[in-house]
Amino acid sequence: MSMGELAAAILRRTRGHPLFVVETLRGLATGETGPPETLQAAVLARLRQVGRDAEEVLRAGAVLGASVDPTVVAGMLDLPAHAVARCCVEATGAGLLVVAERYYEFANDLVQEILYATTPAPVRRAHHLRAADLSTAQPEVVGRHAAAAGDDIRAARAFLLAGEQALARFATADAEALLTRALEEAERTGAAELLCRAL
Repeated sequence: MSMGELAAAILRRTRGHPLFVVETLRGLATGETGPPETLQAAVLARLRQVGRDAEEVLRAGAVLGASVDPTVVAGMLDLPAHAVARCCVEATGAGLLVVAERYYEFANDLVQEILYATTPAPVRRAHHLRAADLSTAQPEVVGRHAAAAGDDIRAARAFLLAGEQALARFATADAEALLTRALEEAERTGAAELLCRAL
């Protein structure tokens, strides 16, 4: 990776936050590849400030990616949307989220990565499965969450459907990527029907 690419990656992950930039550079200098332990400690300390309800919301939101839609998280946790929105406001005050038009976003990629990585694997899996259940209108999203949860058959079927939809729209590059992903998931299952369809 060139210096320019490295600088762009650090800027993207930290959104230019001075503490995060400095700690990321310090971590790289000592050979750390993931988020530095100092940043992890800082994020988790902020997380403790917002309380258990907001922590649950943020950990579920981390499964969704960089953006946090309070309505989706409310469905994942079987909570009222206004309660989730209130937790997002608290997290914004703690510097963990920022407002992004109709949704929220994590303050930077490292916050999302740290929350995701420090959420126990069984909890992450449950969140991914629930997110997949709530995303049936978007097969690519279903596939991504099913794959993360280890449900290879569901992931393969979802990526196949998404690839077929992309082909119907004549989006051949998208279709190729989605069908390749379907093939990878199908190979893990060993299901002949899914393998043949993906091929």
